[in-house]
Amino acid sequence: MKRIKFSIVLDHKQDVFREIEIDGNNTLLQLHQIIEQSFGLNQGEMAAFYFTDEEWNQEEEIPLVSMNDSVAEMTKIKIQNVFESLDSKMLYINDFLLFWRFMITTEEISETDSDNKAKEVLKFGELPLDAPNIQFVADN
Repeated sequence: MKRIKFSIVLDHKQDVFREIEIDGNNTLLQLHQIIEQSFGLNQGEMAAFYFTDEEWNQEEEIPLVSMNDSVAEMTKIKIQNVFESLDSKMLYINDFLLFWRFMITTEEISETDSDNKAKEVLKFGELPLDAPNIQFVADN
């Protein structure tokens, strides 16, 4: 069984990050839920994970709830299937009105026999009162 440790950094002028360990057999929905709990985000907001390139540009979306049958949602994708190596990383967006954006990188992948629940192993900073001001720039 794979156990994966992530570094999750809030994209904000303040330094806010967490390290979280979770079983790779869990789904992205469970990773979404532990991120919500760990950072103190409002539960029930729309959210999505995004594949990225090396410069953290958003690519393919994995939404919390899909409005299109051809797009897989968080409940259908195991964590270990998208975080396969230490090079794996994704963006996580929570609350599409406030737009909390997090950068997730894989810190460690280990084999274990235990089925420990997800846990926060390091916490630094608190969620700011103001969401970041993210600018979208489209290519012409």
